[in-house]
Amino acid sequence: MVPVYNGAPFLRECLDSILAQTWPHCEILLMDDASTDATPEIARAFGDAITYYRQSANRGQFRNVEDGIARATGQYIAVYHADDIYDPDIVASEVEFLETNPDVGLVFSLIRLIDGVGREYGRLDLPRSLRSRGSLGYADVLNGVLTYKNVFLPTPGAMARADLYAKVGGFRTEFGSAADLDMWLRCARLGRIGLVEQHLLRYRHTAGSVAQSYQIARTEPENFFAVVEREIAEYGGEMVTPAARRAFKAHRAVDGLRICVNHYIRGDVTAARITWRGVPVHGLLASGKIRRPRHLLLWSALGVLCRLPHIPRIGSALHWRYYRRLPWWERK
Repeated sequence: MVPVYNGAPFLRECLDSILAQTWPHCEILLMDDASTDATPEIARAFGDAITYYRQSANRGQFRNVEDGIARATGQYIAVYHADDIYDPDIVASEVEFLETNPDVGLVFSLIRLIDGVGREYGRLDLPRSLRSRGSLGYADVLNGVLTYKNVFLPTPGAMARADLYAKVGGFRTEFGSAADLDMWLRCARLGRIGLVEQHLLRYRHTAGSVAQSYQIARTEPENFFAVVEREIAEYGGEMVTPAARRAFKAHRAVDGLRICVNHYIRGDVTAARITWRGVPVHGLLASGKIRRPRHLLLWSALGVLCRLPHIPRIGSALHWRYYRRLPWWERK
């Protein structure tokens, strides 16, 4: 299933990659969330090769996905993103994993990062402690998320058993962009999480993407933290290791720095100064799972900048560093 909203620039390339899958038994369901661009015309050009459904009004990302899950007829459901490119073997590899591991309810593969024209500029690998594990139980998933955030659960490459979605229920949209992480944690309570250690997905992570727009717009803690805190409080508190708690504390401090940066980019030095004062240095020192020297240096620099009038050139430099930095071939 491919949910899409105004995805015309990359939709054709995405669908071509899915139609090229080596697994022969695929139903391809395109869920158009009332797009206003050329998405309908592109979809119709594929004819009977895909099943196209257009919402009468915009439902939002996760409600659109839920509608697609309800319409899917397969034993396994993969939710793939309309701006990404999928290697020909991703469906076969994920299906094979689920077929040979009946205790696994949900499986992920690794991703390669690409720019706007599809050129690779990086890869995300599994954290060393999670490699060669095959699958993870709930405690491992929860502690992994606290320690490394959700880098090992890339949503655009997820495939789940259809009956698992039926058991776990819908997305909790009160968590905003992190509703998928909340879903994966709830899935982990009901079955093991599989990890295919192959880079089978090319993820379009570029300036101007939805993920980037969310990060620069926010001046509140990342939705990730609300999801994890609720999960710990309601279900997994006794399973959390001391090391994972320290890492989570460090990630929270780093998130405070990012919010401070966002305020400074916007020119709101007062808000940046208030945020900076709330970032605990002991949080930045709590765990080696973050880059402590770099973040301590940023904390010190922001402490100085927040005492001075706003300097637009520094704001622009911070914007480039966090939100516009591109592969060398795209830099102006």
